[in-house]
Amino acid sequence: MSNNNSENSPQQGSGNRPAQTFRYGAIKCTIWRNDSRNGPFYSTVVTRSYKDGEDWKDSNSFGQEDLPTVAKAMLDAHSWVQGQLAKDRPAPSSQAGTQEQPKQRQRTGSREPARV
Repeated sequence: MSNNNSENSPQQGSGNRPAQTFRYGAIKCTIWRNDSRNGPFYSTVVTRSYKDGEDWKDSNSFGQEDLPTVAKAMLDAHSWVQGQLAKDRPAPSSQAGTQEQPKQRQRTGSREPARV
């Protein structure tokens, strides 16, 4: 199994183009970026290409032999999306270093074992 396709299109501004596509033989995993008021999120579509006569078509139905490849494509999609979300997160505020440290609990009583 090899990743035959890796479209690295810009995150946004390319209309309705996918953010990323992974292809492993007949299995294609397409990742779409969506913007919301809470920030970007990603959705994923997995399809299997097949030939019907002279025409190529896509199906969202997979046979038992396709499942390991579908799993590989989805794991790659997960890793890619996690990387994008990390890039999309705002930088930590400069006040992060000025937060108060939690106070340590004070112990009460003696540390010596009780004598009988």
